[in-house]
Amino acid sequence: MAKVKAAPQAPKAAQPKGPLLKLLVLTALMTFIVIVLGAATRVADAGLSCPDWPTCYGQWFPFPAPEGGYHAEGITYTLTQVLLEWTHRLTASLTGFLLLASLFFAYKFRSENKRVFRVGLFALLALLTQVKMGGITVWLDNINWSVALHLGNAMIFYSLLIAMISAAVRPANVTPIKAALRTKLLMVLAYVMVFFTMLAGAMVSTTHAGGVCGGLFDCVGSWWPADDVAQQIHMIHRYMVALTIFTLLALRIEARREHPALNKTAKVAEAFIIVQIALGILTLYSFSHYANFYQFLSVAHLAWGTVLLTVVLTGCLKLLWGEKDPTIKIMPGHP
Repeated sequence: MAKVKAAPQAPKAAQPKGPLLKLLVLTALMTFIVIVLGAATRVADAGLSCPDWPTCYGQWFPFPAPEGGYHAEGITYTLTQVLLEWTHRLTASLTGFLLLASLFFAYKFRSENKRVFRVGLFALLALLTQVKMGGITVWLDNINWSVALHLGNAMIFYSLLIAMISAAVRPANVTPIKAALRTKLLMVLAYVMVFFTMLAGAMVSTTHAGGVCGGLFDCVGSWWPADDVAQQIHMIHRYMVALTIFTLLALRIEARREHPALNKTAKVAEAFIIVQIALGILTLYSFSHYANFYQFLSVAHLAWGTVLLTVVLTGCLKLLWGEKDPTIKIMPGHP
């Protein structure tokens, strides 16, 4: 009786040695927290509550408040504001040390997986850039474009960490997921659109332009205010949101004919953009209807946008490196 050949198994990734994968996941989570804390600091007008850098009022631990309180550039800041900025800086510093620890193990086991270490070097470059940009942002008094660039570099750093995790859970010889060129371009475009829409949102926040347009669609009766820069910044963000929605809808349609893993990513992204739109609308109307919730909604809007960016990025990484090894768990209980 002829023997039936077993179906070939998909290549497996070498189980990440030591605490590498756990360190990478922890570093990414810490970076997410740093991004959220940065948003909270921004909406609380606490970005300059520590007027010097890297210290805060010349101290590494500026608590309790110095005699006379916290004063900088003629402005008096509350303990909450200073605590927000100081915690933001502290968490960012801890994230840097976590990355260095991750790089150590990635280098140690580079013979088994070179991708993790190579991507990690770019993450280190992004981290060093972020540290420098943090100081420059303070020295420039948190001018809107510097804050947006600071956030943008943070998102690049975060994306590289997600790429490191992705590389760690994939075999070196895995085959990239095949897809039509149009689907690939839409996936990459979706990431780019979400990324720059978030930067435009940061510009809206730092320019205090969130409530300058009033209604949901036009801006005080105009689709492009001619004379008000804040209103123009607000409308740029809205138009970018619209383009992002159309891109994700097109991706959803195209992905139906592709690999199930890509279709799943497109479906999740479609669901997440709906939640993001709802948060954006709630944030918009908070100015006139429930101002006490503006700060919370604004931070939640950016946090969910970061989650959406993560979803689309995972789709791009599937196209680049294929599917993850199902035997490796990223987190306990995670498939």
